Amino acid sequence: MMALEVCQTPGNPFCSNPGTGYSTSNTDCNDADASVNSLAIENCNGLDDNCNGTADEGLAFITYFADLDNDSYGDLADDGILFCSSPGVGYSTNAFDCNDGNALINPSVLEICNGIDDNCNGTADDGLIFITYYADLDNDNFGDLFDIGLSLCNNPGFGFATNNVDCNDGSEAINPAAIESCNGIDDNCNGTADDGLIFITYYADLDNDSFGDLTDIGNSLCNNPGFGFATNNTDCNDGNIAINPAATESCNGIDDNCNGTADDGLVFITYYTDLDNDSFGDMSDIGSSSAMIRVLDSQPTIPIAMMETLQSILLLPKAVTESMITAMEQQMMD
Repeated sequence: MMALEVCQTPGNPFCSNPGTGYSTSNTDCNDADASVNSLAIENCNGLDDNCNGTADEGLAFITYFADLDNDSYGDLADDGILFCSSPGVGYSTNAFDCNDGNALINPSVLEICNGIDDNCNGTADDGLIFITYYADLDNDNFGDLFDIGLSLCNNPGFGFATNNVDCNDGSEAINPAAIESCNGIDDNCNGTADDGLIFITYYADLDNDSFGDLTDIGNSLCNNPGFGFATNNTDCNDGNIAINPAATESCNGIDDNCNGTADDGLVFITYYTDLDNDSFGDMSDIGSSSAMIRVLDSQPTIPIAMMETLQSILLLPKAVTESMITAMEQQMMD
């Protein structure tokens, strides 16, 4: 009995196997969990499964980053957490997502024209074709000549053009495709107004006889100015419709046909005083030359103006003058 008491003294080795609930080693760091002991395989659980004093040792640790939009790309700004097993949804093994709040923005996305860095390479809209668009306020497909333009990867549509050659973007009738009109405006935007048109010099024609003023320097115009103008300046008296190059020369001491000579083309006859009216002039008279008769008339007559001229020159009574004129007309018709 004495020996049995000693053998069962607490703290002393058993002299026989006590059975279930006892072990011959004391290396279990968690005797409440049968999966934790010195022979256990270390699992990723944050516990010292094999009781070597270190939790999760010998396992592969990977840094996981928050992936809030679940697009498989972690937040570029996240520092990450080391895990020896995947934490599951909401994490990624990379931190390349420049906008983790939008699943449409990540390195695998194709860049689109939206002013956003869709593929997270640091540049918005890269790799796209950019075209310069200019304001086209008159919508004639020609942009404002003075607009510096906007470089865009999308067509802005109505109100823009891919050129800036419109010299007046406030009028759709003025652009490089317009036909030049006679209006003093550069319709086709080539830098010159009314180019390619026929210009004619028009002169003032105040008496409207189709002959312009001889002294007018004229105006070169591409449109007929109409009433009061002519395409020549040959009228030596533009205040008298009866005097112009088409007029018939009259015996009046005036250059009626504007050829520079008055009364040219008329027949001048020397007349002598015939006081006794016998149709023979005074031998002592030196005579007076007058173009009172036109050679172009088939039945020439002596104008009344001639009688008045003879009366003033010869100081004869009217009856005597008329008698002389009648005799002269008779001789001419004979």
